[in-house]
Amino acid sequence: RKGLGFGFWLATGWMSLVIFAAIFDNVLPLDNPNQVLAGPPNEGPSWHHLFGTDLIGHDLFSQVVAGARISMLIGFSSVLVGLVVGGGLGILAGFYRGAIDVVVVWVTDDLLTLPGLILLLAFVAFLGQSLDNVILAIALLSIPAYARIARATSLAVSQRDFVLAALSLGARPRRILARDVLPLVALPIASYAAIGASIAILAEGALAYLGLGPPNSLSWGGMIAAGQQQLTTAPQLTFAPMIVFVITIMALNYMGQKVG
Repeated sequence: RKGLGFGFWLATGWMSLVIFAAIFDNVLPLDNPNQVLAGPPNEGPSWHHLFGTDLIGHDLFSQVVAGARISMLIGFSSVLVGLVVGGGLGILAGFYRGAIDVVVVWVTDDLLTLPGLILLLAFVAFLGQSLDNVILAIALLSIPAYARIARATSLAVSQRDFVLAALSLGARPRRILARDVLPLVALPIASYAAIGASIAILAEGALAYLGLGPPNSLSWGGMIAAGQQQLTTAPQLTFAPMIVFVITIMALNYMGQKVG
């Protein structure tokens, strides 16, 4: 697509690296992120340990790479659920209207009026702190936003002349949905998907920072929270995961804005 600019491709390149690291972290030639004394304890960045080491010699670069897997898993799981469930409900509500539209609008409006973080904390507290439950809670909370975007776009598209003409000529609604409505709704939803992924990653980081993230698993938010107690003596513990976390959030938001 023309006009996306250098910044978009820079953000895309960064996200490609993060996704590659998340998928292949087990086969990359890196130190084991759980290996004690992989390097001298509390060492600053060096050629052997790009982000330095923690107080017992864990390699921080390996830990940040391992943390990418959780962040990407949560981000893209929420996007998948939002696109399939939220997008599907929104398209049906906007196209068919009637009772399904009333129900979808009522449920999504109620959910969107509630504080997202408070609702997320309640879900995780009720379901438990396992990785699957955190993914499920964040994914469920992503549904209303996708449904609202899909509904608004589908509602506008369904009033266009070519859709009304097809209906008047007796075309099947399912055929119109698949051939005419879905392609036009896909772009707005896809543009939000990148932003939605960044929100999901940010939500997991907030949970981990508050001590409600998946237990016994490396995550960027958990690393940031654990490192703040040694901020003056070992700043790399906080700044290494925080810089990667912030750049990833910014890259996803920028990509979503440019595509939209």
